[in-house]
Amino acid sequence: MQGPHDRTFWRRAGITVGVLIAYYVGMHVPLPGLDAKIVGQLGQASGSGAVGRISILSLGIMPLLNVLILAEILKLILPRVRQWEMASLRHRDRLNLIVVCCALAMALIQAGGLTSALEDVSGLVIDPGRDFRFIAIFTLIGGAALAITFATIIDRAGLGCGMWLLFLAPALIDLPSRLAGMTLLTWRGDYSADLIVLALAYSAVAVAGVVSIVMAARAAQPTVTTCVWTPLLVNSALVPVLFMATWLGTMDVDEAVNFATSASPFWYLALVLGVWLTVWLYARSFAQAGEASPIPVAPVAGTLAAILVAAPILEAYLGVLLPLGSTQLIVAAAVAATLIIRWRSREVSADPVGEPAEAADNP
Repeated sequence: MQGPHDRTFWRRAGITVGVLIAYYVGMHVPLPGLDAKIVGQLGQASGSGAVGRISILSLGIMPLLNVLILAEILKLILPRVRQWEMASLRHRDRLNLIVVCCALAMALIQAGGLTSALEDVSGLVIDPGRDFRFIAIFTLIGGAALAITFATIIDRAGLGCGMWLLFLAPALIDLPSRLAGMTLLTWRGDYSADLIVLALAYSAVAVAGVVSIVMAARAAQPTVTTCVWTPLLVNSALVPVLFMATWLGTMDVDEAVNFATSASPFWYLALVLGVWLTVWLYARSFAQAGEASPIPVAPVAGTLAAILVAAPILEAYLGVLLPLGSTQLIVAAAVAATLIIRWRSREVSADPVGEPAEAADNP
């Protein structure tokens, strides 16, 4: 016989699944004004991912994620911003409103660029021009707003953090096809079975490392936030920083681009230093906000750096095809471990009528 807590769990799980299904369907609804025949050909040639890039949810959660990355950088540079945010729920709500408004503004910019790119594809747009651009841009902005709404619904009535689930959704949807493709290549003799074992072993070790950190910290917000955001911040900043540093030293754009994007030993060193610096800044930021991390900097930074460095080495030097990228593995492991820990604690501390505790802060 199911208890009230079990019913709450299944209700929240059902809402989460329903939202993810709606998001998946939206990713397969093409923008208005596109030639259905060309869209179908793109889908057959490149798979569902190509259709997703020209759907009403083409922008998805990315405008919100990009703004949140900028907000996280601001909170790392100026810890008082994080201290102000954590001081009261009112401050947090105000900051969330600012983030959403900025995300919609960024969606407007990205929608304009995407619309122009679609018009450059021969035959894709039925009637290129001002009318198409107007309709497409506002449809894309509406899609971005809908994605934010989906994330909010999951946060408030579902399981886990909505933004991270939507961030992971495309990769998780494509995961079975990627695994099937790797298996087919192996069966044909074009890909070694040893490389599949190596890819799965890397994924398992990476997930185990992140889960161990989150479990040891008992899903404390400073540790989970550090694990989730560090790879995103480092990957976002590494190439621009290396490009600017090289360009200022050589004044050669081509050399700067090559140096910033090629996986040289210095690039790996910069990646490791970036991870350690970011983890240290997070520890400093949360400490000044009055919430010190229960896990020291060294194990967190060492684990994240090892995962992020190992992935490009396996891909570039050994030709390993990874089912999920290193950042996606880290985010998925941290979010899943956090969800399990927090839901178990709710089960233990549920009140007599079985209502779950107030939703925990998202990482």
